[in-house]
Amino acid sequence: AVLPKGTGYITDLGMTGAAVSVLGIVPQQSIDNFLGAPPRRYESAGGEGKMECAVFTLDSETGRCLNVEALRIQ
Repeated sequence: AVLPKGTGYITDLGMTGAAVSVLGIVPQQSIDNFLGAPPRRYESAGGEGKMECAVFTLDSETGRCLNVEALRIQ
C-alpha cells in the first residue's frame, strides 16, 4: 500500500527458507512445541526453498513511494 503522503507500507514479508516449513523448521516440531512437548533443538526443514521480498518504486525528486509490489520466488 502507498499511504496518502507517499509512504510505502507492507506487512508480513520476508520469509526466506524451506517452502514447506514453519519459520524454517519442520512443521511437526512447531506443532509439538505448541502442544507442550519438551523443548529440543530445532530441525531445519529441507526441500525446495522460497524467498519473499518487495520492490518499492520511488520518486527520485520527492523521495515518495509511488508503488509497492510483493514478490514470492519459489
